[in-house]
Amino acid sequence: MLPTKNEKSVVKPYVMSHGTLMCRSLKETRRFYEEFLGLDCAQHSRSSMVIRCGLKFHVACVAGGDNAHESGLHNHSAST
Repeated sequence: MLPTKNEKSVVKPYVMSHGTLMCRSLKETRRFYEEFLGLDCAQHSRSSMVIRCGLKFHVACVAGGDNAHESGLHNHSAST
């Protein structure tokens, strides 16, 4: 098991696969993923960042502001 970067996080993950998510606020979302889940985050543009947990896989996170839809179980389609 690889150690998490943030030893104070509540969850101690060691790997995740891949994915994409939308959020309302990168700042608040980053805090949750780093401080609670213990994941590595890197913001690479004004409106997006990647989230990583071990190995080479990433989740892309894109800020949608008030246009961000709630994520469903699979979030394959956006509800209106």
